[in-house]
Amino acid sequence: MNALVDKISKLLMPFAKFMNTNKYITTIRDTFVLYMPFIMVGSFASLFSSLLCSDTIGLAAIDIFSWLTLLQPAFNALNFATISCMSLIIVAILGGLLGKKNGMKSYTAAGIAFCCYISLIPQEVQATIDEASAIVSNTLSASSFNAQGLFLAIFVAIISVELFSFLMKFEKIKIKMPKEVPEGISSSFNAIIPAAIVLFLMAIIGGMFKSGTGYYINEWFYNVLQAPFHSITETPLGLIIIVFMTQILWWFGIHGGMVMSSVTEGLMIAGLAANIEAVNSGAVATHWFTKAFNVTFLAAGGSGIVISLLVCLILFSKRDEYKQISKACLIPALFSISEPAMFGLPIILDSILLIPFVLAPIVTGLFGYAVHYFGLLACSTVDQPFGLPIFIRPFVGYQSLNVIWICLMVFVIAFLIYLPFVLISNKLYEKEKKGE
Repeated sequence: MNALVDKISKLLMPFAKFMNTNKYITTIRDTFVLYMPFIMVGSFASLFSSLLCSDTIGLAAIDIFSWLTLLQPAFNALNFATISCMSLIIVAILGGLLGKKNGMKSYTAAGIAFCCYISLIPQEVQATIDEASAIVSNTLSASSFNAQGLFLAIFVAIISVELFSFLMKFEKIKIKMPKEVPEGISSSFNAIIPAAIVLFLMAIIGGMFKSGTGYYINEWFYNVLQAPFHSITETPLGLIIIVFMTQILWWFGIHGGMVMSSVTEGLMIAGLAANIEAVNSGAVATHWFTKAFNVTFLAAGGSGIVISLLVCLILFSKRDEYKQISKACLIPALFSISEPAMFGLPIILDSILLIPFVLAPIVTGLFGYAVHYFGLLACSTVDQPFGLPIFIRPFVGYQSLNVIWICLMVFVIAFLIYLPFVLISNKLYEKEKKGE
């Protein structure tokens, strides 16, 4: 077993180190973490718009609360600003964070990334004819602001900021100002030519791409890269791969959720945003892989559904230390905090618990997929803040009482998977006591 652990560790450690230290991956991860509060606000704005302000299905349908319809435009505007415009905000945040890591002023890098992105997305031409003249103006296509533009936003932010950082190293292309000029103004003039090169280059590339292919770059990115990648991850096989990598990293003492978040967070945010827009337009939400799915079927009671293991140990373990540690870890697990159990029992590098720790969330995840596939639970349209207790957090995400018994099923399934291995641990413990 030790030899196998060593071999797997040699394979995983470079991957984990790369995911935790790579400048671009960590910046993408930090960007989605920073944007999460906006997603929560936007999803709740959509929820309030329907539950409170709708005069057909909401509280406003009651005469005494009819005044709530006056608030609907405000909630809709908030939802548009946070959900429908997420790509615009993501590109700026990502550009700013990456620029800061490159030793640049974050707001300059954010502005470069933002302007480059705007120059690449569709711009609808509108003509207004009055008595004097025809006025032609460009209006941005709102369909390019939402989650469909996330992949392009990420690539544009990285490429534009890195190119700008590279050009800023050449002193000969900087406009030098006298020493008497304040530093802020001097820095702005220094950046004029590098910024112009990056912006013109991006705009020219976007125009040439459109002329050559007939598609805007964001449309190509979504159809060729983002949509297929999202479709693959929203399959049983994709789910198994994500969960397996997360759990196996955890078992080796590496925060699997954090390592994989640069992949999963973007997918969950994009899925949630697409669901919200679908519901707001009168369609049906179809993306099941969201944060609500994660906290309900993959990490309920902690990563690996660890709360089921704790209950199993309390009821059936013959090791007093396991019982006492499990009781101490139970309260954090009620809030889906698994670190005390990971390092306290410990689950990490425990050869007996490896199989159920990996297997339990895979099985419960597939159960969650089946629940959505057969229509027992509608796809989530609301994000939830971390720290809510089990049952309450999934209920907020799905707004359905069905999620309560579904959560109970998840805990039972995980419990039954852990139980045989706890009994095996008991037999090994008895042999140790007998000195066998």
